[in-house]
Amino acid sequence: MSQNNPLLSIIITSYTMERFKDICDLFDSIKSQTLLNPTQQTQETQQTIEVIFVAERSRELYNKVKQFVSQQSVVERGVVSSQDLQTADFQNYL
Repeated sequence: MSQNNPLLSIIITSYTMERFKDICDLFDSIKSQTLLNPTQQTQETQQTIEVIFVAERSRELYNKVKQFVSQQSVVERGVVSSQDLQTADFQNYL
């Protein structure tokens, strides 16, 4: 992620395409949020929100979320997909 520490980190996981619309809606909702930075007493934009998405055991979901994220206006992107993170059988990073 960026050099600045985010005010908020959100981790989203899913393993099924049935949740794809919910995931897109969640990304859109997060993107529209603002936060009050307690140390500076100022409103912060979505650049201070870090979202980590993990697609578990679904290459199809990984590809769809990757495509969706690539169309978004964000500072940095990253999508992780895994079959088994413990053994690293299958990992992809965007």
